[in-house]
Amino acid sequence: MNLFRTVLICEHKIKIMSENKVELINRIFSPSSPIKEPDFFSGRLDQISKIKNAISEVGQHVILYGKRGSGKTSLSNILSFTFPDYYVIKVNCSRTDNFYSIWDKVLRKVSFFIEKKEIGYNKNTKEETITLSLPEKEYIDADDLTEILQSISADFLIIFDEFDSITDNTTKTMMADTIKALSDNVENVTLLITGIGENIKQLLGYHPSIERCIKQIKLDAFSKEELSKIIDLRLELTGLQMDDNLKNLTIEYSSEYAHYVHLISKYAFLNAVNNKREVIDISDFNYSIEKCIEDTDYSLKHAYEIAVKSSGKKHKFTNVMYACATGDFIEKNNFNIKEVVSQYNRLNKSSLTEESVRYNLGMLCRPERGEILEKLHKTKPPIYTFKNPLMKAYIKLQLHVKNK
Repeated sequence: MNLFRTVLICEHKIKIMSENKVELINRIFSPSSPIKEPDFFSGRLDQISKIKNAISEVGQHVILYGKRGSGKTSLSNILSFTFPDYYVIKVNCSRTDNFYSIWDKVLRKVSFFIEKKEIGYNKNTKEETITLSLPEKEYIDADDLTEILQSISADFLIIFDEFDSITDNTTKTMMADTIKALSDNVENVTLLITGIGENIKQLLGYHPSIERCIKQIKLDAFSKEELSKIIDLRLELTGLQMDDNLKNLTIEYSSEYAHYVHLISKYAFLNAVNNKREVIDISDFNYSIEKCIEDTDYSLKHAYEIAVKSSGKKHKFTNVMYACATGDFIEKNNFNIKEVVSQYNRLNKSSLTEESVRYNLGMLCRPERGEILEKLHKTKPPIYTFKNPLMKAYIKLQLHVKNK
C-alpha cells in the first residue's frame, strides 16, 4: 500500500469515531450515481495514464468510449483532481442539445482573473474577472470557437460527458471540425468526449481528417482485480471483514460491473453493521441479494418479468436466460446457440438439442419476451448478446434466490 493510501485509510478510520458507520457506508458506496470523490475511486490506472499522455501532447484530443456502466462518468469526474494544473470544465450532453447549446454550457463555466494596471501615477494593479460567451448570432462554427479560445492562456481540459445522447449529425460534424481547428490553432485547450459506443464512428460519425489528432481510449469491462480493490478499500475504511469466498461471489454476480459491486456490497455491509457484527457473512450476502433485486431499475425488472411469464413450456425461457447469463463463453458476453445449449444442459442435467432452444432464443430478442437478447451478426449460427448488459447480473441475482 502506498503512502497516500495509508494516510487516507488512517484519516478515515479517525473520522469513523465521529461519523456514524451507517452514514459512512452510505457515503462510500455509490451504486446509483457516478463516483465524485477521488478518495473512493479505484482502478482505471491504464486509462488515466493514456489520458495524461494524450493531453500532454500538443494537438491531441481524447475520445473515451465503452459500454453502459463501464465507469466513463466516474472517471471523468475525478480528472480535475488527477490533473490539478489544468482548468477542467465538465458538461453533460442531452438529447435536446445542439452545437450551440453544448458550447454555451462550457463558456458559462469559464471565468478567470487577470491583473490589470490602473491609469495614473500610482500605477496600482487590480484583479479583473474575465468571462467568455458565444457571439450573439443564430449559428456558430469551429472558427468562432477557435477565436474565442485563443483568448485564454491557461491549460484547459473540456469534458463533454454522455455525448452519445446527441443524435443530431450536424452537431457531430461540427464538433469534429472544432477538434481539427483546435488541434491546428489552439495548443492549450484539450477536448475529452465520453459516450456509449463501440468505436469513434458511433459517437462522432466518420471523419478521417481528425484521426491523427484523436486518441481513442476504450473502457473495457472492469477486471476482477479492479472490482476487488473497490471492496478492499471500503473494508479498510469501515473496519469490517469479508472472507474471500463472499468477495469472489460479489464479483461474480456483478458480471464485471462496478454498479453491482457497489450495490451488493452496500447492503451486505449495512446488514452486518445493523446486526452489530464486524464480519460480513452469508446471511448478509443473502439479504443483500434480495435488496438488490428490489432496488434494480424498473426497466430491467419489467423486461425480466415479461421474459419469464408463464407459457406452455414450464420454466424454459427462465432456464435459457440462466444459461445465457452464467455460461463460460469464448467471447464472454456474446454466445451462440451451441454454447447456450451446452450450459443449459449442464445446469439442468438434461440433454436438449440446439433445435429445442432455437425458438426461445429468437423470442427473447422480441418485445413480447422483454427483448432480453439481441442478435449481433447475421451469421450461421447467429451470435447473441444481452441488449442491456446489466441484465446479465440481474439474472444471476434471480438465480441465487432460486437456489438459496
